Amino acid sequence: MSETKNSASKKAPILVLGLAAACFGALAWYITSRPVTPITHTDPVVTNNVPTDEEDAPKGGEVTTLTPTYTGGEFGTKPGTKETPKGEDPMVFALNDYLDKVPAVPKEADVLSVSVKEGIATVDFNDKIYAGYGAEDEQIIVRGLLRVMAQFPEVKSVTFTTSGQPLDSLGAIDLSSPQPVEKS
Repeated sequence: MSETKNSASKKAPILVLGLAAACFGALAWYITSRPVTPITHTDPVVTNNVPTDEEDAPKGGEVTTLTPTYTGGEFGTKPGTKETPKGEDPMVFALNDYLDKVPAVPKEADVLSVSVKEGIATVDFNDKIYAGYGAEDEQIIVRGLLRVMAQFPEVKSVTFTTSGQPLDSLGAIDLSSPQPVEKS
């Protein structure tokens, strides 16, 4: 009986090695037999308040502007419309208009630019956006900005940066990943 057990234990490593070799061979065949799919790179479109020339200037037009409300612990927004000044990006204009209406946001805080790539808008602020907000103020800022961006059909979610660096939070809300736009 010990001879049978001994010969079976000698065959086990050979069987495992054979199985591993077969798996690696199948993987190598799979990788080499797949057609090559080229990777296409698209550069994000960056817009800002200072167009480089008249052709680059975004067209004016009406944008929905929002005024924040916070009644009885419930956040809300009141819509309005404004004409985007000629030469200004409608997204940047609408976002800055909203920030101007939030009392907790310093007057010097501005959105510098907005770029959209594959449905994700990157909103870039200047460093004045940091002001030590409370939970309600932060909610009014973040949710309001997400509602402002919902009017642009090409935008599905939003990330935030400060002078090009990721903005992880303004206080308590985790902003490290794209935030979905919010319909009013």
